[in-house]
Amino acid sequence: MASESSVAAASRGPSEPDPAPGSLRNTPTPAAEEAARDVKLAEEELLKQSLEEKEKQLAELKDKYLRSAAELENARRRWERERVELAFFVKSGILFSLIPVWEEIRRGAREMALMPALDEKVKQGFLMTMKNFEKFLGEQGLEKVSSAVGAKLDPFVHEVVRRIEGGHADEGTIVAVEQDGYALAGKILRPARVIVAGKKV
Repeated sequence: MASESSVAAASRGPSEPDPAPGSLRNTPTPAAEEAARDVKLAEEELLKQSLEEKEKQLAELKDKYLRSAAELENARRRWERERVELAFFVKSGILFSLIPVWEEIRRGAREMALMPALDEKVKQGFLMTMKNFEKFLGEQGLEKVSSAVGAKLDPFVHEVVRRIEGGHADEGTIVAVEQDGYALAGKILRPARVIVAGKKV
């Protein structure tokens, strides 16, 4: 005769597998899934904010670099301009002081031409010196200001020392040059001193 336990087992039908240990605990609930999504969104937001902050810092560093580079370039150009201006100032001062020397040499050459008794070798040596000195001045950029007789007066390069009224030349025309003028790199070192025609008769 079967025991009561056997009968009870038979009445339950075929045996069903027992649930895996811990399977109920590992199944995420909707609340847990939502919390996980919130954590992920929060992490992404933090990463986004961190990236934006780094990009902002990079932009600031780039701006500082560009500003510093521009300031350095401006300073370099300013120094170069000041160097050129200083060199021109020194050079113009030296050449200005040599103009009277050059004029004395030219005057001496004209007077020497009126001395037939002067030794020919002395003449040739003096003329060679004058030629070399003239070449040196030209190489330094010294130029004679245009002030030909008959030309119109240019107040930027000519200094009027006298006006002759009642002549036949047009008013403002150069009729004589008392002293040559000179320029360096287009800048007047000494204006030409001229006599110009005044009003006609």
